[in-house]
Amino acid sequence: MRKITNPYQPYKIPDAKDAFFGREEIATWVEQQIIAQRRLLILYGLPLIGKTTLLGFLPQMLTLSSASVPLSFSELSDYSGNAVLAYLIQELTGQLDALNLIAPGSIPTATDAVSALDHLLAQFQQRSPDTELLLLIDDFDALLAHAESDMALFLDIIRTLLVRHPFLHFILTAQYTSLPRLQHPLLDSAPVQQITTLSPNDALQMITSPVDKVIRFDYGVPKRIADINSNHPHYLSIFNNALFARCAREGWVNLRHLDETLDDVLAKDLPSFRQVWREASLVERAALVATATVRGGHGVFTRQEVAALALRQDKKADEEVILTALESLAYQGVLVKMGALSYKFYVDLLRFWLQKNFILADVLQEVSWQQPTARAEAEPLLASDELQDGEGGQKSPAGFPLWILALAGFTVIAILLAGIVFLGDKSGIFIAPASTAEAQSVAEVISFKEEPLITPTITPTPAPTGTSTPTPPIVVAKSLPSIAYMARQADGFWQLYLMDIDGSGVQPVFQSESDETSPVWSPSGNKLAFVSERDGNREIYVMDRSGQNPKNITNHPDDDWTPAWSPDGSHIAFSSNRDGAWQIFVANADGSNLQQITDGDSSNISPVWSPDGEMLALSSKRDGNWEIYTMRADGKDQRRLTHNEVNDLAPIWSPDGSLIAYETNLDGNVEVYVMAAAGGNPRNITNMSYANDHGPVWSPDGERLIFYSNREGNWDIFITHLDGSGVVNLTNTPDVDEQTPVWRP
Repeated sequence: MRKITNPYQPYKIPDAKDAFFGREEIATWVEQQIIAQRRLLILYGLPLIGKTTLLGFLPQMLTLSSASVPLSFSELSDYSGNAVLAYLIQELTGQLDALNLIAPGSIPTATDAVSALDHLLAQFQQRSPDTELLLLIDDFDALLAHAESDMALFLDIIRTLLVRHPFLHFILTAQYTSLPRLQHPLLDSAPVQQITTLSPNDALQMITSPVDKVIRFDYGVPKRIADINSNHPHYLSIFNNALFARCAREGWVNLRHLDETLDDVLAKDLPSFRQVWREASLVERAALVATATVRGGHGVFTRQEVAALALRQDKKADEEVILTALESLAYQGVLVKMGALSYKFYVDLLRFWLQKNFILADVLQEVSWQQPTARAEAEPLLASDELQDGEGGQKSPAGFPLWILALAGFTVIAILLAGIVFLGDKSGIFIAPASTAEAQSVAEVISFKEEPLITPTITPTPAPTGTSTPTPPIVVAKSLPSIAYMARQADGFWQLYLMDIDGSGVQPVFQSESDETSPVWSPSGNKLAFVSERDGNREIYVMDRSGQNPKNITNHPDDDWTPAWSPDGSHIAFSSNRDGAWQIFVANADGSNLQQITDGDSSNISPVWSPDGEMLALSSKRDGNWEIYTMRADGKDQRRLTHNEVNDLAPIWSPDGSLIAYETNLDGNVEVYVMAAAGGNPRNITNMSYANDHGPVWSPDGERLIFYSNREGNWDIFITHLDGSGVVNLTNTPDVDEQTPVWRP
């Protein structure tokens, strides 16, 4: 029988591009930065997330004319400035020579590093004048292991090279927690991009594509695998490897096989999980096991549930100590904070591992509630505890704990975002040409000789030494733009949530005992209008994006619905049935100066402003069924855009005002269509005959649409390109319904 090779290889970088999944958005970002002449970029993330693998495949993912030289500072045993420069020159010489991009056998003979590198780069430019040269430096932050002064010296040389060679670019990778220590004028304004878990669609592709003709999956099994591993490429690789070993001969995977594979994986050595356990305090261990135990530990859980379970098991337990431990675990990156009161595991597989290996009552017996920071006696770390990066790549030193590597995560993002705001237009590195004298001055003081290497004589300006401060409060930094939407579980109340554009970072805006629906961002993105039933009927409220300072701006006993902000943020249009049929009203953003702009016996709903603020689109039933109309902001000059015998609803202008997206049941089911802003040329974007697709909303760049659909059973939020390609389920929650997504401007 033909032997079938297992295509899933944990801790190994894939040999071919078709075995590497996702990361296209990062490659696009890198290419955009290069085109915009940002000369130095930083990619960062937690261990195991795949930084090394991404850097290895990045050249194949770029479309611009470029040559790449991969380097890895983790290979060095000596991190002194001279040793690093020697490594750079040796690798650059060898790789450019192998690519025939310098004169054959060319070896720099200059006595200083800058001149030696200049010699190589000048030859490269002569041979490839229209090609960008990318130096891909993995583990750049390994320089910190020796001395920050050596890192500063190296960056001084990089700055000189960037001044002299406009075709040169550096792309660096670093650990999540190293960023605060990467202090240098060259790095202060460098664009940064975080490498996170895979998108839901990419995770499914990673599970199914390598075994497309070998293994058949029952419906729902790939998604369950992705959920167990939280779309994390490293753990998906481990799980898929075990799944293939169990099911390849049978060629079929059902839920029973999945459960058996989960047992196989949990029986393996998972050093990253053991390291989390070893580095946790006794109270944090108790909090982890309680978290994995409560209600089966499935999905999102509240801190009150965890504390209550611990108190039932141990009457001496201290609730405040447990809550503090949960905050600490979230701060370390072991848990993900989903709002003020709830959490989930960063990787859900850890929940199963804890359930298998620990009993809450036994763990609680080890805790001294009077010593909340006490730890277990130190245990030696084994060689197998070394961590590897993502789908394969470099190892982190044994004994360097996963959670410590995440320790500064939230603060790092907050610092970076604050820096971006502060730097304004300096978000990239636009290096002004240096004068000849300036370049010569730098070259003269940075010396490099073949035998021996001489320590450079310049003393780089050290970064300010930070004053030791207490552990800072947890800061949850929101990426922009983000998506607001409404969601509910079973027959519960609709509540408002926020998430990042890839579906991650889900958090409630606030919690209430009434339906909260139809969120709409203000143009500035700092407020939300929404519909609340807290007063017994539907009212339009406005609040801060954090959920604070809610204000009822309609205050009427009849229902008010479908709010929409004007482009300048000064007005809100909405529909109300206060006069019998639904009609369109416009008011100031605080609810004052109310004006009714439609009337009659027929209903008009869902007003939405054109980008210039001159027009409104709406749905009207004046023709017997719902049709799309436009009118001026004062209600005049009403024009019908659709002419169907079915219902056309939920219009919304594209950001440039040239198109209108809407939903229609023209094809029997509800589909998302796009037409010209003046009407005509309608085209079906979603094309899913067995499902209903509702509520289209444009991305700020006008390139994509988000909508909600029941195509996978329940209501989920999806994103698609305008040609209907690249559809991704952003929410993927079979037990939760999500609807009415809106994109922050």
